[in-house]
Amino acid sequence: MQTLKPLGRARGLQVEAAEELVEGAGLQAVLGLIRRLGEAPAALCIHGDICLELLDELVLKRVITPEQARCQKGSTWVLENGRGLKSARYIPAP
Repeated sequence: MQTLKPLGRARGLQVEAAEELVEGAGLQAVLGLIRRLGEAPAALCIHGDICLELLDELVLKRVITPEQARCQKGSTWVLENGRGLKSARYIPAP
């Protein structure tokens, strides 16, 4: 949550905790949250263990290639969601 608080303040938005995003929650919990969010704009902060699993899922679903799968601390993935994950774009850490 600490990671997103500055963004929330800057945008005048409330930052909320989600059990699906705690360390060790597992990929299925995160995917369930993403499905429930649908196309609603959201910023999610996940731990490295989930990042790696999510990238594996994106490769499996052919949203990204294995060469695109990166999980640098502080980096960002922009996901387009609808009826499943449609696209993903990587933004390196500042």
